[in-house]
Amino acid sequence: MKLRFAKFIISGLLVGGLLTACNKNSSDDEDDTSLADVGSASTIVTGFSLKSNYKLLVGLDSVFFSIDQVKAHIFNADSLPEGTDVRKLQVTISAPSSAKSVEIIMPSRYDGQDTIINYLKNPNDSINFSRGSVMLRVSSASGLEERVYTVNVNVHKVNADSLQWNAQNSRLQSDLSPRPIEEKSVQLGDTYFTLTRNAAGDACMATSASPLFGSWTFAPAALPADARIETLAATSDALYIIGGEKLYRSTNGLTWTDTETDGWTWLYGGYDTDIIGAKGTDRWAAYPSTSLEGEIPSGMPVRGTSTLWAYSDDWFIAPQAMFIGGIAADGTYCGDTWGFDGANWGQLSSRNALPEAEGFVLFPYFTYRSGNNKFYIITKYSCWIALGGKTADGMNNKVYISLDNGVNWREASQSMQLPEAISPRSGASIMLADKTFNSRATAPITSWDAPFILLSGGYSRDGSLYDQLWTGVLNRLTFKPLQ
Repeated sequence: MKLRFAKFIISGLLVGGLLTACNKNSSDDEDDTSLADVGSASTIVTGFSLKSNYKLLVGLDSVFFSIDQVKAHIFNADSLPEGTDVRKLQVTISAPSSAKSVEIIMPSRYDGQDTIINYLKNPNDSINFSRGSVMLRVSSASGLEERVYTVNVNVHKVNADSLQWNAQNSRLQSDLSPRPIEEKSVQLGDTYFTLTRNAAGDACMATSASPLFGSWTFAPAALPADARIETLAATSDALYIIGGEKLYRSTNGLTWTDTETDGWTWLYGGYDTDIIGAKGTDRWAAYPSTSLEGEIPSGMPVRGTSTLWAYSDDWFIAPQAMFIGGIAADGTYCGDTWGFDGANWGQLSSRNALPEAEGFVLFPYFTYRSGNNKFYIITKYSCWIALGGKTADGMNNKVYISLDNGVNWREASQSMQLPEAISPRSGASIMLADKTFNSRATAPITSWDAPFILLSGGYSRDGSLYDQLWTGVLNRLTFKPLQ
């Protein structure tokens, strides 16, 4: 599969004061409203922030608050991390020096007796924002004019950096009866393909242009003789599969054409229009190109690898590709990353490799990091994620992440590990599909896409197929981007 994929940092998110330009005209709904006449300048709040509290959260005093003067609303567009205690926060308010009074009003939830704090006399009193909106009332020197702001301190209801999984469908996309015992899913262009086969030898090809919404079409697939489901792979223009040791090609997954090439024993995956695979234990080859082939390097797996992913970068002369794990010619399990530059293979991983296993799942995704432990300085990185796989003595149940194209791997944070409901598995399939989110904003951000992960099938230690389809997404990617 091919992906436009940056090697290092994708983009930096927003840092505190950099948002100041939005201060005069920001709101929850991001309505495109011109600043209206808001009354006397003697009652206008021009700045609002939280005071430092390192025991509660590092960088609390740098959280940016927008002030919508039209709606008299003060809020932090980038919510505080899940679980942040906002019951006792101190604030800093910039109000006219001539103001007669600046009062903070905390509505009572039970007895109707509001708590009122005189900010001018008691600027260090703690405010409870856990009950919802707090009122901020500013009175002019004459007492004839008054302005009341609604203040909200927003907190995420979920862990923003958690990889959230849901069972989209209790079963794989297949209409076979009896149910399938083999499965492989790939993407060709804008179409998603799920191939299944049952114990009776019947095969079904499910296709969809919108897999996140359950819109699938089912049709019987006339597979080649001795077709190996696990070798199904896609290039930029076709599907390929191995039958016996012959290579077959299809554009719809239903009918297959013999390429009249043989000796194929494993397909690594697609590289542009070429399919790359192994011929036995000592040769690799490509099709339809006839000039791409060579000797398999010592130690490079010849079967059981993850899908080969191609990616590009402005620094590359040609697209690169990589796979992880697999079984070498001598039968040993591998945990290394192997790269392909369009002509040659090379081992990419260093000392920080993956567990030695076959049937890894590999896919490109995103992760976020905060600078100097300050949550508000968030940077978005492109990364590679590896999960699943069968080892020599068990199953890998950890999720791993690489920020340098497979050179180094580390165990992902707990928030990105698979839930207990997803049992350890090998040979699962991964598809990526964007889901569009919409907001009530009129400009400039009215919608954005979040990349969802579709994890299908996979096999248990004893080789039984998991008849499951899961969808996952990093929570932060579903949040409305700041603007």
